[in-house]
Amino acid sequence: MHGEQGERLEKFDDIAEELVRFFTRQIETEDGTVLGCNVNLLRELIHYSLPVSVCAELGLSGLPGPL
Repeated sequence: MHGEQGERLEKFDDIAEELVRFFTRQIETEDGTVLGCNVNLLRELIHYSLPVSVCAELGLSGLPGPL
């Protein structure tokens, strides 16, 4: 594995730091081409439902039915 400057990372701590840095950057980066997703599609994909009370706590009460 190589770091940002192209240096070879061999130590576990260096590799772990680079992975955290990489994925943190991924989470923080907004992709303006992503327009969103239909809630029903997400329900079908993950096959999981949240109880109505949890949806309300998350501010999702305006959605039709539990997630």
